[in-house]
Amino acid sequence: MKRLLCIVLSLLFVTFSLTGCNILGGDLKALPYSFFASSEKIATDTMKKVVKAFDNRDKEMIKSLFAKEVLKKYKNFDKDLDKAFKYYTIKSEKVDYDWAGDSDSTDDNGTVAYTDCLATLKDKNDTFIFGVNVCYQDDTNELNEGVWCIYLQNKKLEPTKESKIDDSEPDYGIYLNR
Repeated sequence: MKRLLCIVLSLLFVTFSLTGCNILGGDLKALPYSFFASSEKIATDTMKKVVKAFDNRDKEMIKSLFAKEVLKKYKNFDKDLDKAFKYYTIKSEKVDYDWAGDSDSTDDNGTVAYTDCLATLKDKNDTFIFGVNVCYQDDTNELNEGVWCIYLQNKKLEPTKESKIDDSEPDYGIYLNR
């Protein structure tokens, strides 16, 4: 009898061990900005919300995606967002998403991690490229978690001069960046 009980308990233990943490039925990866969510999923889901907000001209949705600390320091956000909505002249019919990777830095205070996503939005006449930079983990300040930067580029327009890597606005696109 003891032997049968040991075998049954062993089989139950092995079964539960092999099923992982999903025993309770919760999908921990589905939670936004959770430890278990992949940075690719966070970036792509955020970009889908950005695209939807631009297609619907929804300023409040864009604002809600940005990190609270970024909005606090970004004095011209509403004005720049209006410029971005004016610059974006299409309603997307086809969207391709491309995860652009992630990065992080860790020190004694904790980890700060970012991820990026690109999207190509097309209609019959135009193509736009969107980029988004998302801070999905900041152990030092949770108010930094969220979108840090969105940029838009009309694919038909060519740069009029050599691009510089700095905070200046590009001649052929719009940056929403603090």
